[in-house]
Amino acid sequence: MAELKISISEEMPSNITIVNIGGILDAKTVSEFEKVMASIIAGESRVAILNLSSVDYISTAGWSALITASAQIQEKEREIVLTNMIPNVSENYYLLEFDKIIKSFETTKDARRFFGETDK
Repeated sequence: MAELKISISEEMPSNITIVNIGGILDAKTVSEFEKVMASIIAGESRVAILNLSSVDYISTAGWSALITASAQIQEKEREIVLTNMIPNVSENYYLLEFDKIIKSFETTKDARRFFGETDK
């Protein structure tokens, strides 16, 4: 059975939410991801950084949910970015040209630095 693990941390005063995701993001787990993203979108964070270091696979349903979340958060003039993608996830990200829609960074630290947060 596919399982999705999600943990969230909010960093103040930078107003950045870090979402650590692990497992498989597919049709069986996408509803859990969508619920988490809905709460983040409803919140006040200016940036959501999705750490995908423990994501083994993202199906088309998962990519669709990521694109939908990105569009919804951008409507509120906020941002969502992806970090730490493993090679097969990163390969699909570029193959599907999602790099034109959602920014990505090698590491979460790189993303935090991009948004003006100093090193911790």
